[in-house]
Amino acid sequence: YLYNERAAERAYRRYPDLKLVIILRDPVDRLFSHYLHMRRMGDEPLSLSSALKAEPLRRARGYGPSYHYLSQGFYKAQIERFVTRAGWEKTKIVLFDDLVKDPISTVQSIYGFLGVSDRFLPPVDEVHNAFYEPRLRAIDELVMGRSTLKRIARAALPDRLRTQGANLLRALNAAPKPKLDPAIREELKRLYRAEIEALERYLDRDLSAWY
Repeated sequence: YLYNERAAERAYRRYPDLKLVIILRDPVDRLFSHYLHMRRMGDEPLSLSSALKAEPLRRARGYGPSYHYLSQGFYKAQIERFVTRAGWEKTKIVLFDDLVKDPISTVQSIYGFLGVSDRFLPPVDEVHNAFYEPRLRAIDELVMGRSTLKRIARAALPDRLRTQGANLLRALNAAPKPKLDPAIREELKRLYRAEIEALERYLDRDLSAWY
């Protein structure tokens, strides 16, 4: 919602007392995670370098926000759209780094901002949306899709064994998680540097770890 230019106007028109929590991640890490998600979903055929070069043309041709890898990392204007309408008293900025380093205290600070009980402690060791890309997409589609083999397995095997077998096949078929090319990381840091410094001044927060 943060990137959508009309989200703030729509949200506060319908919910004028809305309190907003914005979690910001290092824009380079966010971009790479976004790209890996698109790869995992099978929606991005290009290499990261090619996808970044193609972004302006894709936008001109009407590709949706899912392909706006670089653009989504310019946070300041996105935040301003919400703060302009709601003020800082209804907006809380949380850094993803803080959520990772000290999840309990960070979540409790969010509870305080929202005015709800802080007695509930969420499970902090669970990993959600972990990267997964199959080595062979045909095998993944065989396991996850509507294949004849899957229908036979559903009829012949108990749910527990079927689930364990599917998980094992997916684990064996999993490709190793890619690492961001250091040269691309440095170039992205250079592109985002001025934006991060402007965001530091706007938020009055130290974001030097991002550059």
